[in-house]
Amino acid sequence: MKLSKMILGTLREVQGETELESYKLMVRAGIIRKVASGVYNFMPTGKKIINNVNSLIKNEMEKMDSQEIEVSQFVPFESLNQCNNKENNSTDTFEIVDKSQKKFYVGAGFKESYIEIMKNEIKSYKQLPVSIYSIQKRIKDETKPKFGIIKSKEFNELQCYVFYDDSVEAEQYVNRLCEVFNGIYHKCGIDFIKTNSLKFFIKHSLGEEGMACCEACEYKEDLEIAKCALREKEEDDMKPLNKISTPDTRTIDELASFFNTTPEYFVKTIIYKINNKIVAVMVRGDREVNETKVKSSMGYIVSFELADEDMVRYATSAEVGFAGPINLKCDTLLVDEEITRMRNFMVGANDTGYHYEYVNYERDFTGIVGDFKKITEKDKCPVCGNSIKIKSVMRLGEIANLETTYAENMNAVFLDKLGKNKPMSIIEASINVDRLLALIVEQNHDENGIVWPKSVAPYEVIVIAAVFKNEEQMKAAENIYNKLRSIGIDVLLDDRDERAGVKFKDADLIGVPIRITVGKKISDGKVEFKLRNNDNVEDINISDIEEKVLSELHKN
Repeated sequence: MKLSKMILGTLREVQGETELESYKLMVRAGIIRKVASGVYNFMPTGKKIINNVNSLIKNEMEKMDSQEIEVSQFVPFESLNQCNNKENNSTDTFEIVDKSQKKFYVGAGFKESYIEIMKNEIKSYKQLPVSIYSIQKRIKDETKPKFGIIKSKEFNELQCYVFYDDSVEAEQYVNRLCEVFNGIYHKCGIDFIKTNSLKFFIKHSLGEEGMACCEACEYKEDLEIAKCALREKEEDDMKPLNKISTPDTRTIDELASFFNTTPEYFVKTIIYKINNKIVAVMVRGDREVNETKVKSSMGYIVSFELADEDMVRYATSAEVGFAGPINLKCDTLLVDEEITRMRNFMVGANDTGYHYEYVNYERDFTGIVGDFKKITEKDKCPVCGNSIKIKSVMRLGEIANLETTYAENMNAVFLDKLGKNKPMSIIEASINVDRLLALIVEQNHDENGIVWPKSVAPYEVIVIAAVFKNEEQMKAAENIYNKLRSIGIDVLLDDRDERAGVKFKDADLIGVPIRITVGKKISDGKVEFKLRNNDNVEDINISDIEEKVLSELHKN
């Protein structure tokens, strides 16, 4: 491609929106252009990069004999009903109603579509295992789009599903998918972290997610599901329950100040409205409720939100700030396991201006016990007991074993060896390709621009004629360009009437891996050869260009 014919539009600087370098550099390099908040156009270089990443992903998927399909962007509402989504109130999906008043979800990427395909095609155990995948646009009503294409309303996504029979096979397919994901990330130049639950992240100071890491045993887990090591059970004698006046002390910090103690002495009760039911969650005063764990414990979730003030007043018969488990009107009480090991703690009394002290689990209240708290750096590793660190991360992708739950709900069955119906076991895997693209830039750039890995770069080589008006340089540059194209190299020719410095800046900004500059030494049969990822400039004979380029491109 000749740069003089390209829609490129490089910029020297970008105003605001986000402090992420990936967004700034992708806009400056003419890769993306903003349409609206969370909505972007991919320009010609951006489209080439997306195509390169998709091609890389497809090559890796083919290694595990996964077959590519294309799934309709329109998902009938009744299809979701098969999977207990009849009352789906998801706020991040787009809905439309056609002229016949038929309701669809659009571009949401529901797994039901993939299961429906296999449900109709797979009849016998002899057809299993089988893997299918697609790389398509997903549309999500992201309420707080952020960081450019890292968190946007539409994005390209890989979705892969493995359908299998024998549960013993699950581990081997999970491991195979891990190998595929490892291959994708390595070839994209990504330094990633895989958690114990098969989620893939990169470390990033601006990451909105967290990861608990133990350097001693290499335990790594998503903050939302990481478990905490339990402390020793307190053995103090139970004291008599006592109701005390606590005027104007609604928060844990206010209570700690009022009693001149620490938040660990208290237990707070947080009230939620889940599936239109009142659900109270109890955690220690210095803890935060882990809503992901709460959702997991509740099974299928239609709606999930904090209770409003009216619901809190109904449940507690008090003003907000005095909720507790004793005489609480709720449908479900979830009690963090840590609380069952405490003695003589304080809770709200469900009476404005009052709390109970010397409260003890089982004697004074009971509930459903489980792990409902977020891990912190004060906790110990749940595996080896050493200290942990919490790191900010951004998500790359994940692999999950859905087992037979969705297949059972959708009656996706096959005939086993005994001729009996059996639900399919399913493994799901996904990668947000647009986010992957941005995170490649986050980890591969310098002060001059993007440093694309060879596998995904928009062009493999850029040829620059230093002086536009020098006929010898221009002719030699075009000859090099044509020769490289003839041997299958994806090459860009900067034939613009611009100063050499401008051309060099744009080449660095765009991030093409190899730069060949035709300058004054062309009269001696030499050109400058430079790699984007280092500062060395080498003079090479023009006759050696093809061999040199192929050698560099074939290096790992």
